[in-house]
Amino acid sequence: MVSRKKILFVTYGGGHANIVDLIAEEILARGDLDFKILALTSALDQLTPSYPDGSVSGISEYSFLFNDCIEEVHSIGKTMLASNYNPKFSKEESIWYLGLSMYDLIQTHGRERAYADYKKFGRKCFKPVDTISKILKFEKPDVLFTTTSPRFEEASILAASLLGIPTVQLLDLFGDVSPRPSADHIVVMNKNVEEQLRSRGITKPKIKIFGQPAIEKTVRSIQSCDRDALRKSLKIQPQEKVLLFASQRLVACNENLEIISNIPYNLIYDKLFPIFREMHERYGIIFLLRTHPNEDLCEYSDYLKDFKFIKHVNGTLNLEESLSISDILLTKTSTVGVEAAAAGMTVLTYMHDYDIGYSVPNYKVAPYIFSNGFRELTTNLHAVIPSIGARIASPRHFIESDCVGKTVSLLTELAQNGI
Repeated sequence: MVSRKKILFVTYGGGHANIVDLIAEEILARGDLDFKILALTSALDQLTPSYPDGSVSGISEYSFLFNDCIEEVHSIGKTMLASNYNPKFSKEESIWYLGLSMYDLIQTHGRERAYADYKKFGRKCFKPVDTISKILKFEKPDVLFTTTSPRFEEASILAASLLGIPTVQLLDLFGDVSPRPSADHIVVMNKNVEEQLRSRGITKPKIKIFGQPAIEKTVRSIQSCDRDALRKSLKIQPQEKVLLFASQRLVACNENLEIISNIPYNLIYDKLFPIFREMHERYGIIFLLRTHPNEDLCEYSDYLKDFKFIKHVNGTLNLEESLSISDILLTKTSTVGVEAAAAGMTVLTYMHDYDIGYSVPNYKVAPYIFSNGFRELTTNLHAVIPSIGARIASPRHFIESDCVGKTVSLLTELAQNGI
């Protein structure tokens, strides 16, 4: 009997796991490939309930592969846990993740340099190629699939390449991602991302313009919402225009696009919210506020009292519903900007006065309307609001469609025929 071909997914949680989930779900539905998901950190709890027993494993489940160093690895992990513990993750998973990552670093560079690098760079210095190599040799996949994270995901591509295993990497957003994409096949959402990769000298991999499955799913959800009923529930008239402000924790970035400091809310919003009032009074436009999950709503309490025309919608609408009833999205650098653009909305982005660099350079170019400071934002809002027209339904130039189907077909072909 011929054994079935197998895909190994390596993923962290959050948006990365959402992408893997959609691809693995399709493989499971088709039923002609086997797969295993190495679910790191929060991905374990996120993905395990959706799949048959044995399909999803955390890093601790491979501890038997490291019996020759198990005590040292566990000791390192327990020591590091004190300054790295996140109650959202299993302690045992965290111990093994940290312990194996640091042990691998020690074996590569020596103890002194390993700890010096960790002190300087934190977990960014982890690249556990030897660790993931042992897992690959045990799992024996025909293809490796991952997204764009550093550490284990980056190491898995390097290890698989050394073992002659074909690799596929799906970029969640743009082509300026770090670490530099290096898989045999790189899946991107549009032509612009391909051109970005080529401009970085990434010429050897085969770049596939397939789309981005999580964004596609969001767009479908937006389009399935009953826009009229949702607007009616908020007492918004059909003819009224709506701007959704997708906020996020306020930070400043340096010229290397690294976060260098938190910014007090009043320094930014004492300037921004009066602009909202000006637009509301001039054009009658409705303002909705959707705060980021990692923000404290208390930061907005005074603004919501003073600017009563702004409706905070987190407790009333989900993200897709919020986007479905809106005509304009305004955000600094939230990934909601990508989803809104893919749904055909007008998206304005901005940079505040405390930024030295802007962390998402792609938001400075079309289809985004970028403002360098609040004076330019005011000008752009005056230009955009009166001219709001009908949406473009899922513009093909921005994101391709059926990424899941195309990617699964690629994985099947590679599993059967190799690179």
